[in-house]
Amino acid sequence: MCILRYVEQHSPYGYDILQMMHRYFPEVSESTLYAILRRLHSEGATATFTGEVSKGPARKYYRITDAGQQRLAQMKEDWHRLQEIVSQLGL
Repeated sequence: MCILRYVEQHSPYGYDILQMMHRYFPEVSESTLYAILRRLHSEGATATFTGEVSKGPARKYYRITDAGQQRLAQMKEDWHRLQEIVSQLGL
């Protein structure tokens, strides 16, 4: 959910996503992140495009698709429902 939201807001490249994840979830490894990005892409939640070349190979950027927007909306609903349940349990 966090990755899709970040992609929705920024259309970032992979390393930028990794940096964001490390700020909030330092235990997430590079291999885990790229596996998630490949899965989101293969499921149609994201699309990729090549950005401008900058002192090295072209970067692969990610953008959210319509299917990704729908998936993110469902994830947000699920998250809010989980928050309600946890609150009802007094946690």
